[in-house]
Amino acid sequence: PGFPQMARRFPDLMVKLVTNGTLKWRWYWVTEILEQDPMPVMRATFIEKHSQGSGPKVGYSPVNRNQNFHDTLAHWGWRRKPDLMLQIIEELTTGQTSGAEGQFRSKGRGKGMVLMKGGRGRG
Repeated sequence: PGFPQMARRFPDLMVKLVTNGTLKWRWYWVTEILEQDPMPVMRATFIEKHSQGSGPKVGYSPVNRNQNFHDTLAHWGWRRKPDLMLQIIEELTTGQTSGAEGQFRSKGRGKGMVLMKGGRGRG
């Protein structure tokens, strides 16, 4: 079987193959996992920082370049599973994980959060 069929039948194995560096995320088969249980993919991408791979083609045109996987998954998550995205943000902000260093700050009323890393303001 191809990758989409394998992802549908063995989603945990596919996520494990990405997290151990054997495969890279590809949108055409990741969508099969997202339909069943998106949390393992979201956790591996946003919390464990395994974001290597690519999203769909820009405008889904075969002649255009691929979109960034991290951004594509974030967009998909906020549009289709906002409760899971909030759960991931809660995990990142409460320090329950070994996620990214830095802190989240508001971008303004109703504009979401942004991860601030290093730079100004650190003594």
